[in-house]
Amino acid sequence: MTLRSCSEARQRIAIGLELDATSGRIGMKFTLGRKLGLGFGVVLVLIVVSTTLTYVKSSQIKEIEHFILANRVPSIQAVGQLKDDLDYSASKSRQAILAGTQPARKEDSQKQFEGAWGRTEKELAKLDELSPHWGVQENKDQLKQIKEDLPESPGSPASDDKHRQ
Repeated sequence: MTLRSCSEARQRIAIGLELDATSGRIGMKFTLGRKLGLGFGVVLVLIVVSTTLTYVKSSQIKEIEHFILANRVPSIQAVGQLKDDLDYSASKSRQAILAGTQPARKEDSQKQFEGAWGRTEKELAKLDELSPHWGVQENKDQLKQIKEDLPESPGSPASDDKHRQ
């Protein structure tokens, strides 16, 4: 080895490159510190990737949760309340019919019926507001059918003619 090649070899060893005497190739010397550093770097990269994927999935779950709480839950509650109000108004209409010649009882039943019918109209309006966000067209069609089947205002001539046909 010449003086120049010895000094080059020392410089290469100092920066971590090693000269293989048999093949003449220059290679990286993997010391224990470098192996630990490389392993730590790989683990750090995996943690960053895992954290990023977790954040993305968490954001998607948050969006789905918001949709459910803003649309589906109120829709289910409105449908349940609509059913209860329709049942109550049917009960009060039967009471008004059965009251017959008892004006006080008939008037009380009629007022309760009208109150229940007013709540029914409010629930239908709430469902109308929520229905554009529904994903299933069949549900929108069912709401449309329910609105067509219900009289617009109980006791009005238009609703009486509609249900006589």
